Parts: sequence; structure tokens; C-alpha cells
Amino acid sequence: MKTRWVEYLTVFLAFTALWFCGICTSGALTSGWHFMDDHEIIKFQNQLTGGKSVTKLIQEEIEWKSDRRVRPFYPSYRIIKTALLGPHPFRWQIHDGAVAVLTSFFLYLFCRLIGLKLPEAIVFPLLTLLGPQANIYFLLAPTEAEATFFLSLALLFMGLEIHAGKRRTRYQILFILCLFLMILPKETFILMIPAVLLLRVWLTKEHLPEGKWREAIKKNLVTLGIMLGIFIFGIIYLRLTMLNVTTNVTSSFPFAFLPQVATDFLKKSDLPILLVSLLLLVWIFLRKQGSAGDRRRIRSSLLPIMFLSGLIFLPQLLAYTSFGKLIQFRYRLPAILAFTIPNVFLTASLGRVNRNYRRFILILLFAYAAYAGQSAYKWARCYTGQGRVFTKMLRELSEGIQEQKQVLIVGDMATHNETVIFLKHWFDGFNSNKELYLAPLSTAEILKPPYNLKAERWLPRLTKEYEGRVLAVSTDPDSFGAVFIFPQLEELFFQNNPAWVGFQNTNKREIEYFSGGKAILYTR
Repeated sequence: MKTRWVEYLTVFLAFTALWFCGICTSGALTSGWHFMDDHEIIKFQNQLTGGKSVTKLIQEEIEWKSDRRVRPFYPSYRIIKTALLGPHPFRWQIHDGAVAVLTSFFLYLFCRLIGLKLPEAIVFPLLTLLGPQANIYFLLAPTEAEATFFLSLALLFMGLEIHAGKRRTRYQILFILCLFLMILPKETFILMIPAVLLLRVWLTKEHLPEGKWREAIKKNLVTLGIMLGIFIFGIIYLRLTMLNVTTNVTSSFPFAFLPQVATDFLKKSDLPILLVSLLLLVWIFLRKQGSAGDRRRIRSSLLPIMFLSGLIFLPQLLAYTSFGKLIQFRYRLPAILAFTIPNVFLTASLGRVNRNYRRFILILLFAYAAYAGQSAYKWARCYTGQGRVFTKMLRELSEGIQEQKQVLIVGDMATHNETVIFLKHWFDGFNSNKELYLAPLSTAEILKPPYNLKAERWLPRLTKEYEGRVLAVSTDPDSFGAVFIFPQLEELFFQNNPAWVGFQNTNKREIEYFSGGKAILYTR
């Protein structure tokens, strides 16, 4: 037992060193704002400073978002974090690093509790969390970070329950609670419930003396009933709200887009390495010769794992196809588990077939993990550069309009929506004398099929965020002291609004933007 605790502590410290070395050396710790979801931090801080209580603000946010997104935990936890951490990106990054460490450690513990050896237990969280999807820990905790954390915690309690004995009910309740919390930050994680339940039943079967599916199902009947009920209700509610409100979903499923989502998931990522190792594992198992009992044991491991893999990936594939999105970056979670779980579990089973094969596959998986770590670090550096450019832009814009009261922000509704919202809340909080107006443009060439989500769907929200101060024909340009135009929109704006052409004769200042050229600031 003492040896096991030494191992636990060593692995925990190793994960801590891994994540925080990456966060610190990449510069993510001091990268500042990213203008991706973090506008709500400034918004909530302004409302809390203005006198609203945490509970009142949570109630308002859940009521407002209930007809748009099915994720009540997201605004609630973000408001609580804002109250505790304040508008300080440094503190938020420390929090996200801690979440990454705990998620990695819980996934490792789960593997050890169900009987996997140390190498498989260590490589599992590395395969799952490293790579482009690691951006969830560099962008001030998008919803996937919280959902993945609760998933890892649910798996941990599942592993503890196997060895719990009389305390089984306690861990069963905690498992149900964490699995329920998993679906509240991010809607697509609700599609993981059947796969997690299948994994639970299969692991129960493997640890029963008889090893029968019927007995394993009977032992988990209460948990299965509760979580499948939640799953069915969630799917119905998800269809009635998210699919019809936040996306361009029509009555027919876009089957033509399905192959593109599936192939892009592999082509534009490093996942072919995992696919090759998985196919190699399947080939090794299928070609194994031996007694009928050996073949039965092989099938009993191979079939449930491969079925589990399909149960994870296919619902995510169908969901993102219907959303009109590709499974990239943070959206790879939880879909990537369809590759990491079978690779790790089959590698562990391979020890009973051929130890040399197991060593070879482990070398391949750790090599992939190292490559994925390098990829995660590259993206951390990328987001660091992005954050520093955005923070610099914010500073230069603040300096450039410090004398002006009324300022017009010109942005594209599809590509600059979160940035223009951030600017509004930033100047509300730190330059309360400013009156920001918005000129929302829509450039159709930016949105190409299958990403044909209408930019105009952002207009009601942007109008709400800007308190109705949206550019209209009757708006008098002479009352404005500055116009800030995002890259590549200057010609289109003045072409559509000839009354504002006079601003081209005022002071012009170019401000670096992360992508797409220079933003333009005109001031009188």
C-alpha cells in the first residue's frame, strides 16, 4: 500500500510539472486576454461591481441562455470564478492548469483502479488531453475543460466502486452525480452517457466471478435506469433548443457533409497514428491462434471495446455534422476517446497474448503522446502570441480614443462577434464615460458551405450587448469622435455608409490584429 501511495504522489507531481512547465514556458501564463469566451469575465465583473449578487446574476444568465444553449453549469461556474478570481487572466490560467493536472491524474487513477499497468495508465491521459484539444487549458477554460473534468471524476468513482465492497452505494451516487454534472457545461457530452454506461457494465462483468453480461446489467440496473432516463430527456430537450436555435439546422440531415466531417477529423490532425496502432492491435488479436478458450477470451475483450469506440465516435460525428461544424481543436473532446480507450485497453490485453507486441505498441503510443505534447505546446505558443497581440491592441485602442466619448466599432458579425462584445464590456468597466456604437457587417464570402451558419443570427445578441446602440441611417457621424474598423472591412464600410466617408480625412492609425492584417482607427 505504501508503494502505491508513492506511485500516486510521483505521478501527480509529474503531471503537475508537465502542465505547468508547458503553461509557463509557452508564455500562456502571462498571455492576457484572448477575446474568445473571456468577454463574459469582464461582463460579469462589471455586473458584480455594479451591485448584483452572485445568485441573482446566475439566475439571470440561466434564464437568458435557457432558450439558446443547454449548459446551466457554464454561466454559473464562470460567475462564481469571476467573483473569486476577478478579471485577472493570470489567476484564471493558474486555475485552468490545476484543472488539467487533476483531470490527467483522475484518468490515470481510473486506469490503475480497473487493473491496468502503470505504462497504460500514464499514457491514457496523455493521449486523451494532449494535442490540439489541449487549447481548452490555454483559453481560460472553455466548456470542454469542465465537462472533461467531470467525466474523469465519474470514471474515477466508477473505478473506486469496483473495489468498494460495503461502500459501493456511496461511490455509485458520486458516479451518477459526476456523470450528470458532465453534461451541464457542454451539450455534446450528453452523447457520452451510453458509452460510459456500457463501459461500466463491461468492467463490472470483467470483475464478476461468473463474467456474465446479464449479471453485470442486473448489478447496475438502478444506475442504468437513472442515467438513461436523463439521457433520453436531454436528447429531446437538446433537439428542441440547441439544434433549432443556435445552428442552421434544417428538417433534413446534411448527409453530404458527413464524409467531410469524418475525414477531416483524421486528415487535419495527428490521429492517423492512433488509427494505425488501433488497426495493428485488431490485426494482432484476430490472427492469434490458440485454443477455443483463448479465442473466446480475445473476442470477449475485442468486441466490447470496438463497439464502445463506435458508441463514442458515431454520435459525435452525427452531432457535429448536424451542427455544420468540423471536429477540430477543443471539439475533439470527447470524440478522441473513441481512439484512446481502445488503444490503451487492447494494449493492456495484449500482455496476455504477446509481451513483445505490447512493448512495441506502448513505444508507438508514447511516441504519439510526445508528438501530441509538442503539438499542444505549439498551440500554446500560438495562443500566447494571439493573447499578447489582442492585449496590445486593447491598450493602443484605449490610448487612441481616450479623448473621445462616442466611438463606432465596425466588425463582421461572423468573425468578430466575440471581440466586439469584449470591447463593449471592457470600456463599460474601465472607461465608463465612453459610448460605444456598433456597425455590424456581414461578409458572405467568409461563410462558405458547409459553414453556412447565418451571420445575422448574431445581430439580436450584438444589439442586446450594445444596448440597442447599433448604427442606423439616422445616426449622425459628426457626433462621433472615433471609428475603429476591423481588418478588411474599411472599403466595405465606407461603401455602405457614404455619410461616414469624411472620417477618411481624420487621423488614421493602424493597429496590429492577430490575423487578417491591420485594424484601422480614425480619430478626430
